[in-house]
Amino acid sequence: MANHAQSCAYLVQVCVVTTWYGIIYQTPVDYMEWSKNYTMASQHFLMTKMFLLYLMPAFAQASQSCVSSTGAGKCPNTWRQRGDNCYEVTSTDKSWSEAKEECKQMSSVMSTPNSMNETLFLLGMVSTDRLWIDCYYNDNQQEMECKDGMRVIQYNGWEPGEPNGHSTEPCGEIVRGSGKWNDNRCDLSYLAICKRPVPAMLHL
Repeated sequence: MANHAQSCAYLVQVCVVTTWYGIIYQTPVDYMEWSKNYTMASQHFLMTKMFLLYLMPAFAQASQSCVSSTGAGKCPNTWRQRGDNCYEVTSTDKSWSEAKEECKQMSSVMSTPNSMNETLFLLGMVSTDRLWIDCYYNDNQQEMECKDGMRVIQYNGWEPGEPNGHSTEPCGEIVRGSGKWNDNRCDLSYLAICKRPVPAMLHL
């Protein structure tokens, strides 16, 4: 256990030192001209490079040791966990864009369910009749685009005949009665649920 902890601590130290030097001293070093053009920046940069070159095997071993010891941690306080994700309701009813921004400020994304089970989970977190989801009308593609973060989802939860508002109703919502999706005006005020991965925990 002690050796494991020391390996991970060593890896962290190397990463910090390397990153710090890389940020401050961004110019390449000419090894052959170092003695002729001696500067503190080039000296530090060169020493860091040589340090990593000779100790790369130990670095790789420590890296593998730390990676293999990571696991799922806990969701932040007030967030609810489902599988590998954490969920939190926005603070108040907001417009679609305001709700999306609040999720962003919490290092998360506005939820769009990938299944009916996830839909029921989201509705179970609130008592309201409607809930914003990350579906927005794409003018270029002339269709509604639904995302889970950066990924366009394949699950289709639309009510029959929806979406039908196009650019006049460009934002998506879940309707409690059916659990299906509907398009609506973006300036209406509803809650949304923010989603983020469960934080990783390093086991030393």
